[in-house]
Amino acid sequence: MRHSVATAVLLAISLLGVLACTPGHAAPKSADAAGLWTGSAHTTMSRATNDITIGYTMQSDFWFRVDPDGQVKGKAYATYQPTFDPAGLNGKIVIAQNILNGALSLVPGGGLAVEIGKAGAEVSLAGLVGVVGNYNDPRPLRTGAITGSLHDGTLTLKWAGDQPTGIPVTVALQYIDKAVPLMHKTLETQVPWHKAAAVDAESGSRIAIAQEQANSSNGGATESLFAYWSATRVE
Repeated sequence: MRHSVATAVLLAISLLGVLACTPGHAAPKSADAAGLWTGSAHTTMSRATNDITIGYTMQSDFWFRVDPDGQVKGKAYATYQPTFDPAGLNGKIVIAQNILNGALSLVPGGGLAVEIGKAGAEVSLAGLVGVVGNYNDPRPLRTGAITGSLHDGTLTLKWAGDQPTGIPVTVALQYIDKAVPLMHKTLETQVPWHKAAAVDAESGSRIAIAQEQANSSNGGATESLFAYWSATRVE
């Protein structure tokens, strides 16, 4: 007997949407902070329903020089590690595999609707291992020149050239002997320097820090963000 799980997965994924995020002391003068700086950044981002969690972790290291006019030039490396956890949906598929002559579904908005006897030729519960997410590169790397400015105690950084803004992901049903692709999505990412950093005057204009933490719910999904980056003047 064939069972439709394609609709279940598509509904669960549609709730996830596209991950994205929109980036007390006297301010030190730009000339006071001129010199060589090094820094690092860390971001974790996830969007989850009861069925699927998708997101990424980013780690970055960078260096730059600030000239007396507050202009920034340097280089950065950023590595993105995607995460994909369909444990909730896979658990419901296991339950559905044990149901005969019936249907498993949730109330509208729950993200799952498994109905018996409505599958296509390639989609059935027989031999289905679960839902998987595949990435072209499990650790995508961004590297290149960076630019920015340091004025009035505010440090901003950005890529000097174009960098990929997303990570391609394919969501598929994994069977014992095959995989049936269901959806191709792009996991959008943010740059390491999600917001401007404040230069600490009490450190002698040697430390700049930016941090953001947010949690929100929208359309049945919960989004979580933690982003932090810092830089230290070393000469």
